[in-house]
Amino acid sequence: LREVSGRMKSQKIMGIRERQAIQELGKKLMELDGLVQRTGKTQPALAGFSNLSKVLMHNLKGDALHELGQSTAQAYKQLGDGVQLMKDWIQHTITLAKPAPVRSNLTKELSL
Repeated sequence: LREVSGRMKSQKIMGIRERQAIQELGKKLMELDGLVQRTGKTQPALAGFSNLSKVLMHNLKGDALHELGQSTAQAYKQLGDGVQLMKDWIQHTITLAKPAPVRSNLTKELSL
């Protein structure tokens, strides 16, 4: 959205192709938002990302399409950063929770 709006010669007038491209991108963003909401409903642990998405999209700033595109890109980047942090945390906790064999003196004596 940011790239398409950045290529526009005017913020007030756009060609049919530009309009169609922006509409297609808008549909993809709506699908993405729908998927985030569905994920939040089916996975309660991820509901925070759905709520965060709503807040970030509500607080977009900019009067021109290009500014809104930049603001939207920043919001999705923040969501992506949050998801990556959660993924790293989950991987870390899984690593901590994995049982590991412990060699004790008792097992050494039994093997002799």
